[in-house]
Amino acid sequence: MKHTKPKMMIFSHICSQQYVTGAEKLLIFMIRELLPSYACTLVVPVDGVIAQQARSLGIPVVVQDVPLVVSLYLALPHFQGDIRMEQQGGAWQELFSLINRERPDIVLTNTCVHALPAMAAKFLGIPVVWTIMEAMRQTPDTPAAAAVIGQYSDCIVGISETALAPLRTAEMLPKSKLIPPSWQHSELAEDTW
Repeated sequence: MKHTKPKMMIFSHICSQQYVTGAEKLLIFMIRELLPSYACTLVVPVDGVIAQQARSLGIPVVVQDVPLVVSLYLALPHFQGDIRMEQQGGAWQELFSLINRERPDIVLTNTCVHALPAMAAKFLGIPVVWTIMEAMRQTPDTPAAAAVIGQYSDCIVGISETALAPLRTAEMLPKSKLIPPSWQHSELAEDTW
């Protein structure tokens, strides 16, 4: 009997065509670490450098633009309205279609601004890992914005205590995990330092 790995869809909020950002570097590193345990598929908004890196690792790549909710990261008072507006657009339905077609066992969404994949997955009953690579802006609406991340995730992975701080409430603490940034030593260009 052949053992198959669970399927994980990983949503990158960006995919630069010229360079790799810190969040992209951490995401591709995380994907490399997940490969022994998961059959990964990377979803990117446009074809770019990390999509090429993923393909070189044998990872299927889907190019599909998913709107970002920057006001969630900025904890602006209108973030809920922005989410509702995006859920009324065609990209929301396309996102549902993609997840339904792929039927992953788990969804991983990257950064605070990438709320829609987490929300769609939870609506479909699929577990969500939400990785937080940045510190949310501190405003009076930060607790409400953090609560959205808590509501639509089963596990919250942060790269620092600062990034996790708004998510360390009594409700979210049990599902929040700190995994500090790491790297592949072979990719360090120490001779250029």
